[in-house]
Amino acid sequence: MERTGTSSIVFRGRLLTVETVAVTLDNGRTAMREVVRHPGAVAALARRGDGTFVLVRQYRLPVNADLLEIVAGTLDPGETPDQCIRREVREETGYDICRMEKLGTLCLAPGYSDEQIHVYLVDLAPVGGELSLDDDESLAVEYWTSDALERAIGKGQIRDAKTLAAWALFKERKI
Repeated sequence: MERTGTSSIVFRGRLLTVETVAVTLDNGRTAMREVVRHPGAVAALARRGDGTFVLVRQYRLPVNADLLEIVAGTLDPGETPDQCIRREVREETGYDICRMEKLGTLCLAPGYSDEQIHVYLVDLAPVGGELSLDDDESLAVEYWTSDALERAIGKGQIRDAKTLAAWALFKERKI
């Protein structure tokens, strides 16, 4: 187990903080770690009453591509994951949640980031409303059957890690 020593913040942005941390290894040597600090996030595999799934398509600048993803968002200060998932589903799909089940928590990239994503399966209320996206957000809502999602995953058309992990957790539970 590494013992943490001194740390220094090298970047503080709107969402992320990057710090360097000195650690002492089991063998007594000192090493430096670069850590991206993130407030945490939630993600939901959202299912309508007819069994179709609600996903969103968003352009992601870091990979220069439109990606098909499950609904997701960042935790606000003081917000619980359960509160956050209700807010994000409402904002991105227009639906309310009538039932939710936590499927697990993902460590996004533990080699350099402390971000954890709380993953849910949510059943949506029968009627959706208006989207209320953040000012810096643009997305398209899409409806997918289970079979269509399976085919898209098999063809490599879905590349988003949280979406693939949520689907695997869902399939494992056979819900």
